[in-house]
Amino acid sequence: MDPPSEFKQVILDDFGSASEANDMRTDTFLVGELGIGGFVANVIDELLNVFPVEHPSYAELMRLLGDFLRELARKMRNWKGVCIG
Repeated sequence: MDPPSEFKQVILDDFGSASEANDMRTDTFLVGELGIGGFVANVIDELLNVFPVEHPSYAELMRLLGDFLRELARKMRNWKGVCIG
């Protein structure tokens, strides 16, 4: 499997969609290890800190990441969930 496909599968497993806010699940809008914080710390930070810029899949992977984060931000802006606090 190539890195972009692997990353896309991680996103699909965790969020339900990599490119469409309407298809993303909101049960991942949690804090901590099993929520968005864990995803950022364990997946995105690792990707940005470890994946070599010179890798042939780098541009495709960054495009996928950018598309996903844009849609995630859109989903979060439009989310009508309950805030606990």
